[in-house]
Amino acid sequence: MNHKKILLIEDNKEISKNIKEFLELENFAVTCSFDGETGLQKAVENDFDLVILDIWLPKLNGFLVCEKILKNKNIPILFLTAREFIEDRIFGLKLWAYDYIVKPFDLRELELRIEIALKKSTPKVENIFQKGNISLDFANHIFTLDQKEISLPQKEIEIIQMLIQKSPNIVSRSEIIETIWGESGLFESDGKLDVHISNIRTKLGKDFITTVKWVGYRVNAEKDL
Repeated sequence: MNHKKILLIEDNKEISKNIKEFLELENFAVTCSFDGETGLQKAVENDFDLVILDIWLPKLNGFLVCEKILKNKNIPILFLTAREFIEDRIFGLKLWAYDYIVKPFDLRELELRIEIALKKSTPKVENIFQKGNISLDFANHIFTLDQKEISLPQKEIEIIQMLIQKSPNIVSRSEIIETIWGESGLFESDGKLDVHISNIRTKLGKDFITTVKWVGYRVNAEKDL
């Protein structure tokens, strides 16, 4: 099972502990950070599905952290704070945070708001991708190049779908491996990913997938549709 990964940036260690323990019981994977500067670094350098963010943090306040994260990544952010002033709520939402939760709060409500944010932020998977001489019909498993049908193994289909779904963003190797093979297969699947990427380029053209050195991959194409 691939657990949704959450970054919790909260300087109150008791609150962090309670949230982490509750969400991990609900099958989320939670990473904690206790100041804004470290939290920002973790958010930018790693792949998380959602960030829970306090406002008044040591080193860097939550509003600045939110702004800097969203300059680098498209990720849902939930503010979780004791500040209940309407001006703060409006300012936080204007930064494109998904939600603003005021302490004290119920952990069940937090979980529901997380689920809603994740659902809203999940890109829709397109059933048909078409660009130039390439046509990929994922719903019916019909894939053509120059109007000639080609065969794609399931893993390669999943990799292509993931890259298209995340386009134009870069997808890291670790994110692909964790999504396609699961966390337990991270090391042993590393070589398999190289083989599948090579096979995809052989079948769909060497420029179909671009390698971004030290970062990951992205689809070098856009939908005509």
